[in-house]
Amino acid sequence: MLDSKKYAIIGADLQDPKVEEKLKKSNMNTHFDTAKTACVLVHKAPQQSTNLVKWAADSFGAAAFINYEQVNMDDRLGHLWRQQCNLVGMETCKSSESQKELLLNGWETASALNMTILYSRLPRTEVSRIKTRILDEMELLEQLMQHYCLWWATREGSELGLKITD
Repeated sequence: MLDSKKYAIIGADLQDPKVEEKLKKSNMNTHFDTAKTACVLVHKAPQQSTNLVKWAADSFGAAAFINYEQVNMDDRLGHLWRQQCNLVGMETCKSSESQKELLLNGWETASALNMTILYSRLPRTEVSRIKTRILDEMELLEQLMQHYCLWWATREGSELGLKITD
């Protein structure tokens, strides 16, 4: 666990029954907090994803749940990944809409943006930096960005001071 006065980063297997114990040790504020995950749902069976999202919704009062996840898994690239990897959560990650639907299990709002849209909203100076440092082949970067999204769900968002539009 990496802990500071403002946040804690906890490495945990979300299927481990002791995960709640780890969270409590981090002085988690269950009334007002943010949970973040990355590329978790694509590796979980759909019922496990539903349980995780519902658990997070039931465990926090005013909160935001943020995730970076694979998406659009029903196209050619998604099928290629399916052949190469054991991604049991492909159905959950079929589209941004399927992920929003999942999030509405206990959360008041749910939104998702694929990385292509987020990338298009970056300042041009950042886009130039990314183009020169990451990939020469922009078509490949665009194809990859279409297969990842940032999604979030909120409960009591006005109490959190959020004003998020998608």
